[in-house]
Amino acid sequence: MIRPDHSPLAADAQLPPLAVAAAAGFCAAVWADERVLEGTPLYFGAGLVGLFVARRVHRYRCLGLVPLFATVATLVGLTGQLLGRWPGWAAVVFPLSIGLAAGGILRFRDTIRTDSRRFAAGGAVAMLLAVGVAVTFTRHADPGAFGWLAVAAAAGSAAAAWLTLFRPTFEYGFCLAARLVYKPRAVGPGLAKFPMTGPALVIANHGDWFDPPLVGGLLPRQVTALMTSAFFDKPGMRWLMTVFGTIRVLDAPVRRAAPEIDAAVQALDAGRVVLLLPEGYLRRKEEVPLRRFGQGVWKILAARPGTPVVPVWVEGTWGSFFSFQGGPPTTGKRFRLRHPVTVGVGEPLVVPAEVLANRMGTRLYLMQKVADARPLTGAAPLPPVDQLPPDDRAADGDDV
Repeated sequence: MIRPDHSPLAADAQLPPLAVAAAAGFCAAVWADERVLEGTPLYFGAGLVGLFVARRVHRYRCLGLVPLFATVATLVGLTGQLLGRWPGWAAVVFPLSIGLAAGGILRFRDTIRTDSRRFAAGGAVAMLLAVGVAVTFTRHADPGAFGWLAVAAAAGSAAAAWLTLFRPTFEYGFCLAARLVYKPRAVGPGLAKFPMTGPALVIANHGDWFDPPLVGGLLPRQVTALMTSAFFDKPGMRWLMTVFGTIRVLDAPVRRAAPEIDAAVQALDAGRVVLLLPEGYLRRKEEVPLRRFGQGVWKILAARPGTPVVPVWVEGTWGSFFSFQGGPPTTGKRFRLRHPVTVGVGEPLVVPAEVLANRMGTRLYLMQKVADARPLTGAAPLPPVDQLPPDDRAADGDDV
């Protein structure tokens, strides 16, 4: 069962403990110090720096900052408590870490504005708790107790964030590592017009193994991808893909059923963004840049007509170390760092009912839309899809 994306709920729930940690840390590290006038600008300045730096991170994976920096804040606060008095560096690193975590939430919620009333309520509760901590300190000025309160609040935030926001954290780290191998960038009108709420189907060409994470890593929302069982079933991968809600596609030449179609429809019903590579096959030939789409994309849209479709062209992965150019992936080619990849994102569209009524017509229509996204990357346009070189697919192309 594919559930809706609960990232906004998980993000909103982090605001109160982070506010308590920030306020208690200020009381313990700065307010109790004799040089409070000197320390206050540094403390709040560091927090503001964290808030602004977080806005430079991707609009979805910015949530990955929460568990990372709530953990850092916990360790810094714990170090200060064990030393008996927070050193000057701790009074800067602690609010900086809290600011980065809170900034990640604000960056995300500035983009994903669902349940805005709940977000406003969470912010209001956070403000009240922070003020309550400060007022309590004026009456019971115990730096040690408030230091432990700061550590406990930061630790509670970190623990909850690792449980609920593990996926954006993992993707944040993965994308940082991937930028050592690829140099990806996204262009096109579809980025600004991407559906920020509700279901959407993203379709793209398939040039190398890492097209799905490259495309998903450049889109502004969490993506539910489909993955062949040849990769899904690898040790360790199954658990990770299950946590991510990735849809497994049986890797078999002939199949009587396609449960992944039903799973993709369920994901759309849950309001998710589904990423589909409709060729169903990694590109094999230089002269065939785009193979005929399988029936899966038509079946999904026939089950859920009216779903916004975002056509995408990935330029540059064909010819990479993980493509079939010059031989199977990882064979017969030189490994290159920072391999340039450009992802062209076309404007969202809804397939007209008269087109959707025809199975093959829908597939060719969507092929053309993906091909039309190619010039967005700066590459030469392809000929009309009905003039592309024939591929080796069976007459009806039953694969997804």
